[in-house]
Amino acid sequence: MSTYTNIPDVSFSVNFGQINKIVWFNVDDNNSIYDINFYITPNNSRDINIEIFNYMSKLTLFKKTYNKSQDTNTIIESTKIIHVPNKMGTIYGLKIS
Repeated sequence: MSTYTNIPDVSFSVNFGQINKIVWFNVDDNNSIYDINFYITPNNSRDINIEIFNYMSKLTLFKKTYNKSQDTNTIIESTKIIHVPNKMGTIYGLKIS
């Protein structure tokens, strides 16, 4: 299952819940820096893996594992991705598993 979200201002909020999917989004094809903020609620039974990658180049721009935890306080994580025209395509994936 895929979801497409155009996020030139990268400001969207979605609670994906316990899923295993990729959220696809497009960016403008110019040199740009995009801020992406995650609000992670730890799970007490499984790790949460997040990866941001470029579809065309297959380059991974962010990858992190949030270990399972009894502490369910929200973790706020911020990262930036830099889009480089002619090196990367305009489609990015946010994989959550």
